[in-house]
Amino acid sequence: MTFARQNNDCLIKQNMTDLKVTVRKIAVCGVSNRAIKLFIGPLAQRPHSPVRIAALLDPDPLRFEVCKRRHPEHAHLPCYRDADFQTMLAEVQPDALYISGIDSTHTPYILAGLKAGLDVVVEKPMVTTWTDCLRVLEAERTSTGKVHVAFNFRYAPLHRTIKNLLRENRIGKVLQVNMEYFLDPFHGASYFKRWHRQRANSGGLAVHKACHHFDLIGWWLEQAPRQVSAFGALNYYGPDSEHKPVHAAPGLHCSDCTARPSCRYDQFHKKHLDTADKDGYTGVRNGQEYGTYRPDACVFDPAIDIEDTYVAAVRFDGGAMLSYSLNFSAPFEGYRLSITGTQGRLETQVFLHTQRIDASVPKGHTVQIFGLFGGMETIDVPVENGGHLGGDAGLLRDLTTLNACYDTDSILAGAREGAISVAVGDAINRSILEQKIITIPSIS
Repeated sequence: MTFARQNNDCLIKQNMTDLKVTVRKIAVCGVSNRAIKLFIGPLAQRPHSPVRIAALLDPDPLRFEVCKRRHPEHAHLPCYRDADFQTMLAEVQPDALYISGIDSTHTPYILAGLKAGLDVVVEKPMVTTWTDCLRVLEAERTSTGKVHVAFNFRYAPLHRTIKNLLRENRIGKVLQVNMEYFLDPFHGASYFKRWHRQRANSGGLAVHKACHHFDLIGWWLEQAPRQVSAFGALNYYGPDSEHKPVHAAPGLHCSDCTARPSCRYDQFHKKHLDTADKDGYTGVRNGQEYGTYRPDACVFDPAIDIEDTYVAAVRFDGGAMLSYSLNFSAPFEGYRLSITGTQGRLETQVFLHTQRIDASVPKGHTVQIFGLFGGMETIDVPVENGGHLGGDAGLLRDLTTLNACYDTDSILAGAREGAISVAVGDAINRSILEQKIITIPSIS
C-alpha cells in the first residue's frame, strides 16, 4: 500500500473501520522543531493510528533527548546519526520516510529513500534548487516509492473555499492574481536569527517561505508557471539596516550582545514572546546554546546573504498573470489577495498573529465576490483551530490515516507540485541575480 493515488485498484469506503489497514512504519529524518510539533507530537496522541514512528535520525543527538523528553511515548525509539542511514534502513525496515531537517538536507534523504523503494513525505520546500528538483523527479520515475510534499496551506478552510469558488467558475477565466504577503518583525526576524539566513541552507526566502504561496496559487489556478521577472533586496536586516543599534557587534548572538536594550527587533521579540512559540529550537528557550546551533544570531550580521523584500511577476501557461510581493518586516502579518477573471473579481484579506497587532482587526475570514457588471456577495468561512489557518490538522489526517484511495480531487501534493513551487522561487533568485526574465521549463 502506498500514499500515492490509486484510483484503479482502490475502493473508497465511507466507514474507515471497514478497511483492512496495515500499520506502516515511518522513520523521521530531521528531528526539527517542526517535525516534533507537527508530526511526532500529534502521532504520540494517536495510539491507534495506522502510521507509527519507528526511528529517529538526525546529526545532533541532543535533539533526540528533547524529543523524547517532550513526548515520553516515543522514549523507546531507536536513534541514528546521519552516517547510519543505511544501518537504520536495515535494522528498522521502515515503509516510508518523513523528512523535516534543514532544507538543504532534503535532497539526499529523498534520493536515498526512493532508491530503497520507500514512500517519502517531505516538509516544504521539497528541495532548494531547480537542479535538485530534476534529480528528485528522475529518481521518482524509476522508483516504486512516491514523494509527497507537506503543503499544509492547501488544507486551510479559507483556501479550500477559494479553490471551490474558482472551480465553480464564479469569476470566469482567471486573468490576474495579486498577492501581497507580510510577516511582522517577530516572525520575519526569526528567519534572520536562524539557519535560513544562509542561502546554502534554505535557498533564500523566495524558496523556503514563498514556495507555500506559489504552490497555493498554482493549485488554485490549475496552471503551471512559465516566466518570472523579479527584484529583491536586503532592507531591514543585515549590516546596512537603519535599525541596527550603534554598538551592535557583528557575529554576536542576542544573548551575548550589550546592545540589546537599544535593538528594536529584540525588544519587539521580548514584548511578544508570551504570545508566540517560546521554543525557538526544539524545546530550548530563545538564546540558549543547543549543540553547535543557536537560534538567536544577530539579525544585522554581515553573514546574511538572502533578501527580506521581494517583488515578482509570473506568467502561467494558461494565460494567468501573478503580481507577488513578500515583506519580512511589516507592521502586521498576513496577506491581501485579489483574483480577477473575465466575469468578476474575488478578494480576501487575512490577519495572522493578531495578538501582535496594536489595532482592532476582523475576526474570522470572508471572501468577497464582485460581479463584472454589478453585484457583490460575501462568503463567510468558518475558522478552524490549529496552525496555518487550520490547515495542519487536515494535512496530518491525510498523512496518518493511510487512506491511499485519493480521488482526482486529492489535495496532497506530489513531487511535481513540489518542484513547481521551488521552480518559481529559484527563478526569482536567478532573475534578481541576472536581472532578466527567467523561463521555467515544462514539468511533465
